Amino acid sequence: MTGTPTYAAPTGIAEATALLTQAQDPAVLSGGTMLVPEMSHRTRRPDLVLDLRNARLSGVRVEADTLTIGAATTYRQVLDTTLPGGGAALAVLQTVARGITGGPQIRNRGTVGGSAAWANPSSDVPGLLVGLDATIRVDGAGGHRLIAAQDWVTGAFRTARAPAEILTGITAPTRPRHRFGYVKFKLAESSWPIVTATCLASPVGNVVLSVGGAFERPLRLSLAGVPADLPERELRTLLAEQIAAADPTPWTDVLADGAYRARISPVIAARAVQQALAKDPNSGEEPWTSN
Repeated sequence: MTGTPTYAAPTGIAEATALLTQAQDPAVLSGGTMLVPEMSHRTRRPDLVLDLRNARLSGVRVEADTLTIGAATTYRQVLDTTLPGGGAALAVLQTVARGITGGPQIRNRGTVGGSAAWANPSSDVPGLLVGLDATIRVDGAGGHRLIAAQDWVTGAFRTARAPAEILTGITAPTRPRHRFGYVKFKLAESSWPIVTATCLASPVGNVVLSVGGAFERPLRLSLAGVPADLPERELRTLLAEQIAAADPTPWTDVLADGAYRARISPVIAARAVQQALAKDPNSGEEPWTSN
């Protein structure tokens, strides 16, 4: 593409998917925090820019123990959400939104769906969605598909979305009686994460954990009946064994090489598990978090 791209701001999913099928190299614009810089630097030159701002794809709601996030929901909208029944899912989502890399500018413009669709291994969102056991909805001209978050990212900057599909929404169980932990390790305040860990723990210590940043795809782990007083050294060893058994592909970029990320991932994961196990789910207190 060498000319000026066509711009469209459809008012619904049907219109958006119809426009998408007519383009050869379309780009979907949600928050624009990555697409706009790419177009400014001419590293991305689509023939169609499909702006989702009018497509009614933003907002957070809770229905029947399920949290639903519209694809164009900004981190600021997540933080401004006050919903009863959001459970651990909403609590950890808001924790991630509060500490998102990039500060107020990204919180106000960046979107949850945009980050999931971009699939940067170092982004907070892909690992978070795996930890939440989320489901991602994509829509195309032929209808919609539901894809488990752990199957969504197929590699670095690659997803299970077909070229003529749009990510339109994300759902996750609220898990109201669960506790959560979230730990993000980064080199500087403005840095992308090196490793993230999201943990949800049931009242009996059954743990679902995801590790992001360290590998090309978020890694999901599960532990049964983890005692709250399990020594950190034993927990790290247990997690290191599970990570090694999964044999994930390490992620290397300019911030850190894959060997370093893989080496520290059990440490960050163990801290997230300890956070989740440290609080009484009936106490009304939020588990402490660390960025």
